[in-house]
Amino acid sequence: KLEKEDGRIDWAADAIDICNLVRGTNPFPGAFALWRGNPLKIHRVQVVPGTGEPGTVIRADGRTGLMVAAGKDALSLLNVQPAGKGRMSGADFVKGYRVALGERLNATDF
Repeated sequence: KLEKEDGRIDWAADAIDICNLVRGTNPFPGAFALWRGNPLKIHRVQVVPGTGEPGTVIRADGRTGLMVAAGKDALSLLNVQPAGKGRMSGADFVKGYRVALGERLNATDF
């Protein structure tokens, strides 16, 4: 039986492993990370080429969305859900929450 903690994202893992975690924990318990001190559920991702410190935002664009570095490659966050809000696209999240390059998603303090 899956517990909530099974959905915690370890950004040091390979992007394909994180992608599989997101798919495997949807709809319950759901994959999540911490963003600006609040939980951010991650519903859909796509593996893309990219490098950077794991968990760091390496692209934040209102048209193309949000890209986060993983241990190997990166993930485009296609569908996310901030705490207390509804699901939204990565692009809408960037526009509405003014996500900046270099911000970090971290699930270790949840």
